[in-house]
Amino acid sequence: MSSSWITENLDSIKLIDVRRRLDYEQSHMPHAINIPVTEYVKSSSQGKTIPPVDELEPLLGGNGIENSSMVAVYDDQNGVYSSRFLWTMETLGHSKMALFETNYEDYVLNGGSTTREAPDLQNTNYRAKPRENTAASADQILSLIKSEKAKVLDTRDRVDFLSGHIEGATSMPWRINLGRGKIFVPVERLQRLFDEHFAGDATDVITYCKDGMTSSHTYMALRLIGKTNVRLYVGGYAEWKTRSELPRYSELESLGA
Repeated sequence: MSSSWITENLDSIKLIDVRRRLDYEQSHMPHAINIPVTEYVKSSSQGKTIPPVDELEPLLGGNGIENSSMVAVYDDQNGVYSSRFLWTMETLGHSKMALFETNYEDYVLNGGSTTREAPDLQNTNYRAKPRENTAASADQILSLIKSEKAKVLDTRDRVDFLSGHIEGATSMPWRINLGRGKIFVPVERLQRLFDEHFAGDATDVITYCKDGMTSSHTYMALRLIGKTNVRLYVGGYAEWKTRSELPRYSELESLGA
């Protein structure tokens, strides 16, 4: 989603800025609504978890978002926070969504207009229709690995993967999906990347990282190429490694490192 698209559709979209409140107050895109990442991601021992529905519904409704709203989102984290927001919206059953094509800083450097004024908001009665097929638990992953019905992608840096990962997972660092000055490489390139990592034809794909954040970027990349059976493991390796009964593998340990 480009800045020209935003300009042409301002009357029909809800533009969401998921950066820190302080950064938003200093400058943001015109008409943008601030929903900082800390309001839709909760830190816990199970990773960066999703708040309960009864917290998310008033959050969205209080920011003027309706079930029928087209939601467009941007950040300053190469799309990581935006991707997590869109995953959250998908989990709530929202369908009309878009992700801004660049970081906010690039938008500003390219002459994009900014403001410090916050838009007037009218409360709505947002009602979620939760989906159960956007997230995967550790036990579900274990079952799928044993049945060989899913491809599990470890989106952390290669060195983290080598130090320990879910047994059977494939290393696909999330950064390889980044474009030059863009949140993602072109769709055709994304398709080739996933084909190379044996995920293009997999029936189900599960993405994970340390705590469910950067893996949401890969989740959205898969959605961009039309993959529908994609799930995010929010607990990530931070949770997985705490459970001794779950299979994991360290190439460094196997080499005697």
